[in-house]
Amino acid sequence: MNRRHFLQVASAAGVLPLLGVRAEDATPIRKPLKKGIMLATVGGDELSKLSLSDRFQAIRDAGFDGVEAMSHYDRDEVRKAYEKSGLKCASVCGQHHWAKPLSHPSAEVRAEGLAALNHTLEDAAAWGGESILLVPGVCDQSIPYDVAIERSFTEISKAVPLAEKLKVRISIENVWNNYFLSPVEAAAFVDRFKSPWVGWHFDVGIDDG
Repeated sequence: MNRRHFLQVASAAGVLPLLGVRAEDATPIRKPLKKGIMLATVGGDELSKLSLSDRFQAIRDAGFDGVEAMSHYDRDEVRKAYEKSGLKCASVCGQHHWAKPLSHPSAEVRAEGLAALNHTLEDAAAWGGESILLVPGVCDQSIPYDVAIERSFTEISKAVPLAEKLKVRISIENVWNNYFLSPVEAAAFVDRFKSPWVGWHFDVGIDDG
């Protein structure tokens, strides 16, 4: 018996009130699934020759509803490309979080990474995006695990007020950076911010390689 069948049977039997479930909540609410794609993954010899506006239009013609632009592009050019193509800003991917990680031993590099994070938030707000993709830091042999995570928490915390002001969420992605070795650690990290403006970026993309 699946969830829907269970709720239908329970509703007919008058069991839902005993379970603390309202009958009107028994039918799942379905939302249309919208497809977006990361701009940086759209390439090839032909597309690379196109203007940004034409690349957006090609993405639209391919059946996508949104595109995730990279930060630090010409802000006005990207805005016009969104408007002309009709695509939505699915999110904005930070362009410098790998080169200038928030976990870096150098305070100067961390400051540059924070500035890049703030710029990414501003890009998203300018393009109508509701979230940004942030790789929170990198852990390797030169950066101890606990130290790296603490540095990342400190720097991200500085950006939370701007995220709240702009109404753009900081969505953390855990990818190839040796962070958060379990879901428990991941949840604990986000919970520390005590802010609805920090969450997770769940990538459902398929790697056919």
